[in-house]
Amino acid sequence: ARWMKQHVPDFPCTSISVNKDYAGRMHRDAFNAGPSVLMALGDFAGGCLEYWPDDDRRVSEAMLQNKERPQVLDAKVNTVMFDGCRAHAVSPFEGRRYSLVFFTTGSWDKCDDETMLAYGLSSFTRPTKERLQELAANVPQARGYPLARDAPPPVVAKWPRPASQATA
Repeated sequence: ARWMKQHVPDFPCTSISVNKDYAGRMHRDAFNAGPSVLMALGDFAGGCLEYWPDDDRRVSEAMLQNKERPQVLDAKVNTVMFDGCRAHAVSPFEGRRYSLVFFTTGSWDKCDDETMLAYGLSSFTRPTKERLQELAANVPQARGYPLARDAPPPVVAKWPRPASQATA
């Protein structure tokens, strides 16, 4: 939570997914509200985020995987903000890979201060509808697939991290 407050001030968060050596297959998160922030750490090669930024959920994951190329984002070099409800996966990797995914659950409005404290989340920025909408504006609107092949890919919010953080 302290790292998040330093790097993405006022990022609303109710949850952190902590993963070790997990190469998640393509999926769409079902119950997220607002964008997610991902960082990967460790001594590994590969393990990039494969992200389909124009996924509007109108086509199957299998069709996306077989017909559309993902954006490949290196979450070891850059911290990445993305919409976890759109298709995403982790590319194969070698070595020891840890990842942290900060996100807000869809039932964030049912989480009161007492619950946040009980789960050790009191230092997180509490979500609000307005703040989630502000952050969603940083994630370009999905245009759907198939796309015209000459359409430029949307810009994904990312910012570089010092090399010392990538292997910590």
